[in-house]
Amino acid sequence: MGENVQEQVIKAVGESPFFSIAMDESTDIGDVARLLVWVRYLDQSLHPKEELLCLLQLQGHTRGEDILDSICNYFETHHIPLDSLVSITTDGAPAMVGHERGFVSLLKKKLTGQPVIDYHCIIHQEVLCAKLKHGDLNKVLKLAVKSVNFICAKALNHRLFKAMLQDSEDEYTDLLMHTEVRWLSKGKVLEQFIALLPEIEHFVNSRGQTFPELKDVKWLLMLHFLSDLFAHFNSLYLMLQGKQQLVWSMMNGIYSFESKLVLFKEQLHVADFTHFPKLLAVTQRFPNAQEMLPTLNLGACLEDISREIKR
Repeated sequence: MGENVQEQVIKAVGESPFFSIAMDESTDIGDVARLLVWVRYLDQSLHPKEELLCLLQLQGHTRGEDILDSICNYFETHHIPLDSLVSITTDGAPAMVGHERGFVSLLKKKLTGQPVIDYHCIIHQEVLCAKLKHGDLNKVLKLAVKSVNFICAKALNHRLFKAMLQDSEDEYTDLLMHTEVRWLSKGKVLEQFIALLPEIEHFVNSRGQTFPELKDVKWLLMLHFLSDLFAHFNSLYLMLQGKQQLVWSMMNGIYSFESKLVLFKEQLHVADFTHFPKLLAVTQRFPNAQEMLPTLNLGACLEDISREIKR
């Protein structure tokens, strides 16, 4: 049945007066590079349709030329005319959008004289902007991830920790692992990490591991700041996702987020934590916490992110 459906899609795309494709390259759990290709085309009644066209396996390298060869071979094998291609959407990876050797550039050179509109994923670029350059904050994030992975990466530790949470009737019954690939990962991991901080500290100590930073006030301030910050990023990512999104609407979301970063910096400078509720909770818990904030230079982190977004 699956093959029959695919044959129908291939036939419909081949008969469409024009079509566009969206592509994403990723690596599966078996370390095999896969290329997913979606297609948007017109059916016989000239109604737009959107389907998954194919899942291709990339052999060896995943350079722009390798992706081009894989796509061209597939279209030639299934007699889909590339002359009908009018637009292409990819992520923002160099292999896709590189000026000289990227897939899009190579495809345009191959289709000389044929106008092809190209787009790339905005979220991919914004996730790169969210990567921390602030040294101390980066160390905080790495330690939080290390603590989570200590619990979740080993089956025995993970089972024991889940059992402890169930016994104590916590709101969360498990702990999420962090992954760089998933857009919402940092925010969700930090949110749960903070909610389960006492349980995490107790558990790692019981397993012979110590993380003294978990009790350090400066470290906790930076941790809660990061959790609030990534919560704002997650709101941006969710706004950018979904079907039928218009480019101008997405760009307005980006511009709005830039303005928020300026506001956040000004508010932190005067100890206004309106948009940082978790950070506020820490300053209220420790008497000397608010005095430490100026030494952390959190505004510099917001400036770095703002510069990356504009770049």
